[in-house]
Amino acid sequence: MSNVVNFPTSPQADIAPEKHSEEGSCTTVQSAAAAQSLFHKLFVEGDRLQHLFSVITNACGPHKTDPITYVANIFLTNPVQCAISAAGLLPFRAHPELLFPFASMDDTQKTFLKALQSNANRKHAQIRSQMGGGVLILHFQKHTPLTLAATDVLTAVCRAILSNKEYANDQRLQAANIVMQRVTALTNVSNTTLIDVNRNVQLMFNAHGCKDTHI
Repeated sequence: MSNVVNFPTSPQADIAPEKHSEEGSCTTVQSAAAAQSLFHKLFVEGDRLQHLFSVITNACGPHKTDPITYVANIFLTNPVQCAISAAGLLPFRAHPELLFPFASMDDTQKTFLKALQSNANRKHAQIRSQMGGGVLILHFQKHTPLTLAATDVLTAVCRAILSNKEYANDQRLQAANIVMQRVTALTNVSNTTLIDVNRNVQLMFNAHGCKDTHI
């Protein structure tokens, strides 16, 4: 596959999207703890995690030799922050170049971030200047850092690769295998996690009548 990634950035017909309940995704946030929990649900769970990964990987693809492995490793080794700039969400403090733009968000995500900017919520946020101008508004900085489970990240990575219809199933599976090998060479991933990821991918493909999906 080309080093310049072109992941689908919405769920594809052959990879069924997961269902979401949007209860609580209102325009007011009751508490910082509830808001952080809702942020996790709306941005880094299920197919929304896949979407976030795909958008960020596509954007950095032309600038990296192996953008998939590069971004996957960041998702595995860095806590996720809720840092809002004029352009969108900057999910990783150590990698401010990785942006999830407002244009790539769904309406629920944008409504949630807008609610965070209300006076009642914003008074608890930290405001920092950005290099080059502008400000960054950071929420939940006093709370426990949000670390993503390796199984969730690697499942999202595989889903993103396997959703690319430009390639045949066996090519997509081969690409997923290569990425998994490269990621596990960079990051300590347990055998249990790899088994769980394989099971998730197998279930995903079985739902569409596909076989031989072991990675």
